[in-house]
Amino acid sequence: MHELEAAYRQLHDAFELETIKMASEDTEAVSNKIHRIEIPVEPVDLISWLHHQDFEEKIYWSNRNRTFEMCGVGSACLISGNEAVDYPCLFDRIDALLKSSDQNVRCFGGLVFDQSQQPDEAWQHFSKYRFAVPKFEIVRNENWYMLALNFEIDDSRALQEQTGSLRNDILRLRPPKPLVLKTTPKVLSREDLPDLDSWLNNVKTALRLFDENELQKIVLARKSILRFGREMDPTQLLHLLAVNNFKAFHFYFQLRRNYAFLGITPELLYKRNGDEIFSEAIAGTRPRGGSDAEDNAFGDDLLNSDKDLREHRWVSDMVNDSLKPLCTTIDVLEKEILLKLSHVQHLYTQYRGVLDNNTSDGEILSIFHPTPAVGGIPRQKSMAKIAEMEPFYRGWYAGPVGWMSKESAEFVVAIRSALAIGQTLSLFAGSGIVKGSLPEKEWEETENKILNFTRLFSPQ
Repeated sequence: MHELEAAYRQLHDAFELETIKMASEDTEAVSNKIHRIEIPVEPVDLISWLHHQDFEEKIYWSNRNRTFEMCGVGSACLISGNEAVDYPCLFDRIDALLKSSDQNVRCFGGLVFDQSQQPDEAWQHFSKYRFAVPKFEIVRNENWYMLALNFEIDDSRALQEQTGSLRNDILRLRPPKPLVLKTTPKVLSREDLPDLDSWLNNVKTALRLFDENELQKIVLARKSILRFGREMDPTQLLHLLAVNNFKAFHFYFQLRRNYAFLGITPELLYKRNGDEIFSEAIAGTRPRGGSDAEDNAFGDDLLNSDKDLREHRWVSDMVNDSLKPLCTTIDVLEKEILLKLSHVQHLYTQYRGVLDNNTSDGEILSIFHPTPAVGGIPRQKSMAKIAEMEPFYRGWYAGPVGWMSKESAEFVVAIRSALAIGQTLSLFAGSGIVKGSLPEKEWEETENKILNFTRLFSPQ
C-alpha cells in the first residue's frame, strides 16, 4: 500500500469527525465558508499524482523558484461568468468567501485579456472570468507536503446528502504512480494566425501608426495551431514543460478531459503578502546562446539596445506609475538586469511597495492589467488596434491568472501559453512593436518564444 493511501484514510476519518461536529451546529454557522481538513504527507511528485486522478477539473501552480507548488482536483467552490467584469466587485466576492474560511484556502483562476470581446467556441468554457477552490489539493511548501480537502456546505441542501457525496469523492482518490510518458504525437499540420505575410503587414501598419503619433507601442501576437493524429493528455505536456523549463511560473487549468490552458510565464504581474507588494517589468528579448560566449554576446546586445531599453522603460514606468496611487512607499530592488530563461533572456526590473490600508486585489488588477508588455501605449487605443488586427481571439492568453488567499495573492501574465483541445494545441506568443522594430525579427522573436512547446514534438 502506498503511504498516500493511508493519508486518504486519515482524511476520511477526519472528515467523519467534522460531519458529526457540523450535524450538531446550526446550518448557518457551517455554511457560506470553505471548510478545510489537512493531513501531512510524505514527499510525492505532484504532477504524477495529478495525472492519475480521475477528475475532470484539475489545477497546477508553481512559483518561479519552485519553492511553492500545488496541484488540485475537483471544485469546492466556483465563481465564473461572461458578463463584463467589475474588478473590485468580483474580487470583493472572492475576498468575502476567503475571509470566513481557513487561512490556507486558496482560490485559483484567471480572466480574459480583453473584456470587450465575446469568447469564441474554443474558449467558451473558460468564460470571461473563472475562479475555483479545488476540492482536493496536495501542496508542497519548500520540503513540507500537505494533503487537503476543501468543501463548502450549501444551506439549501440537506447536510447528509452533501457529506455523502464528499465521502464518495474521497474514495475516488488514487495513489500516485510513476508518470510513464508516451511518445509525444507527431505534428500532422501547423497553421499560423496570422501567417508570415499578414504578420509583416501588421507590423508595417503598426510602424505607420507610430509615425502618425497614434501609438507609441503595440504588442502583436500570433496563434500557432498544431494538429496531431491522436489526443494527448495535457498533464503529460505539463510534466515535460516542468522538466525542461526553469525560472518561470507554471500554471495549468483543466476544465474537461484533454481540455486545458497551460503555460510557463516569466512575468509576475504582482505578488502580495499582507500590505507588501512586489511587481516586475519584463520587456526586451534575445535568444539564449549555444555557448557561454554567444549567450553573453546576446545579453550584452540586449543591455545596450536603444530600442529594447526604450520598450523596457515604458513597461517599467507603467509599473511604477501603477504602484504610486496604491502605495505609501516604493523601492526599486533590481533595475535593468538580465533574466535568463530556458530559451530566451529578458531585461528585468523589480519593484517593492507598501500598500495603503484597505487596498484590494480588485483595485490592484484593474490598474495593472493590461501592462504595456502585452497591450501597448496608450492602453485603450492599443487594445482596440489589437482586436482589429489580430485574426484570433486571445481568450486567457496574456490575461491575469493566479490565486488569492485570506492574506496573500499572486498573479502572473499568462504568456508563453497554450490551449490544448483534443488533437490540437494552440500556441500563443507576442512581440512588442515600437519605432525601429524590424518585422522579420519580430516574427523570429515569437518563434523563439514558442520553442518551449514546439521542441517537444516531432516535425510534420
